[in-house]
Amino acid sequence: MIADLAGRLRDEARRANERRLLVLAGEREACYTAAVNALDGAGIRESETTVVATESALGADFRDCEHVTPKRANTLLGTTRTAVVLDCHDECRPNALGRTVGAVDGGGLVVLCTPSLDAWPARRDDFDETLAVPPFDGKAVGGRFRTRLVETLYAHPGIAIVDVDSGAVERDGLTDPPAAEEQRSPAPPDNHAFPQAAYDACLTADQANVLQTLERLREPGQALVVEADRGRGKSSAAGLAAGALAAEGKDVLVTAPSYRSAAAVFVRAHELLTSLDALAGTDRDENPQRLDTPDGGRVVFAEPAAAVDGDALATVDVAIVDEAAALPVDRLSAFLDAPAVAFVTTVHGYEGAGRGFAVRFRDRLAESAFDVTEQRLDDPIRYAAGDPVEVWLFRALLLDARPPVAPVVAKATPETVTHERLAADELLADETRLREAFGLLVAAHYRTEPNDLARLLDAPNVTVHALCHDGHVVSVCLLYTSLMA
Repeated sequence: MIADLAGRLRDEARRANERRLLVLAGEREACYTAAVNALDGAGIRESETTVVATESALGADFRDCEHVTPKRANTLLGTTRTAVVLDCHDECRPNALGRTVGAVDGGGLVVLCTPSLDAWPARRDDFDETLAVPPFDGKAVGGRFRTRLVETLYAHPGIAIVDVDSGAVERDGLTDPPAAEEQRSPAPPDNHAFPQAAYDACLTADQANVLQTLERLREPGQALVVEADRGRGKSSAAGLAAGALAAEGKDVLVTAPSYRSAAAVFVRAHELLTSLDALAGTDRDENPQRLDTPDGGRVVFAEPAAAVDGDALATVDVAIVDEAAALPVDRLSAFLDAPAVAFVTTVHGYEGAGRGFAVRFRDRLAESAFDVTEQRLDDPIRYAAGDPVEVWLFRALLLDARPPVAPVVAKATPETVTHERLAADELLADETRLREAFGLLVAAHYRTEPNDLARLLDAPNVTVHALCHDGHVVSVCLLYTSLMA
């Protein structure tokens, strides 16, 4: 039954170039057995699958799958998987949820293993313990985040829910979507400097426009910021630019939190150099970290710490920092020593791995001697626009939370606002107020992340105070209670 359902979900996902979410709710062992059957029924190999679970939970069920713990889900940034299995029995960590789902490609499957959905909100788990600050203990932590999460799972299309203990299919998640439109290569821009082959490899006009902007790196004194939600092809565009620059004889240094995060850059650079007959050699056959060209150019990877040590940046022509938002601001600033630099980063709502890039680093960049150009990619490539799993994730984690729009609060003054304490139950029941309050926190503090949504709703030591104008939240303050030594 589960294998058949997973196969139908996968067929539908591939036809529409979308993703589907399969929730397996019940005892962990039964969930794992069902997940293995689902992957088999969907025709997804274990080598194409990542399992995100605590180390103590992993057994022999997923012997040939990649294993990642929830705390290390950030290593999935910049990667693409056909399927990801996220086990939420030991902990439901919002950060891990966002990063895990974002790694799945179009035509792929997200499998969420959970306790019984009826009982899940009231259960306490390891993540709850991080919200329990003395004098409070885990029993005082609320279950509102998971209550809301379960409600969104039942409300959104493209999500199948199976009770593995009873065998009941509560939702099949099938939407019967039309077939995906055939992607047409965009016309290259006029007067481009990079080779035609680089533009032929672009899949959207967005990507071609970004590639032309990256041509600015041919001259020193240029700094580029390329931002996009996940699945928009920003790393591929950076790889095409790196290959084109190396083909001209330039020395291009690529860095990222890990080589894995920058793998797409090297795949695209390798493909372009091969098509141009401009690849003279690599440092290894599999997953090369150095590509050499006949004219003395190269594309080489270095870990961030190694890249900024000594005079490495002064000796290259261009530095490309992929998944830049995942790096500390001080480390990002060190790359301003390069002659030309591009910062390519995920801005998945506020989940892009840290708003230090958007809030703090931009000021340093603006104060630098570089001529700064910014560009954003919006058109999805890895999956179709309106992908139901992306729509669900944005709502579940409030990735698109924003403060109230300016017109509704334009007349707010100290005399017109009223003070209110926003109880957690009230925020849970009022989506608009929750979005406004959390949107203000996202805009105001660069460290706000999905875990903070759970903290706002469930932490027993947090109270939310707001100034409101005509029913809208215009200012918010969080008060924390803690036991001082």
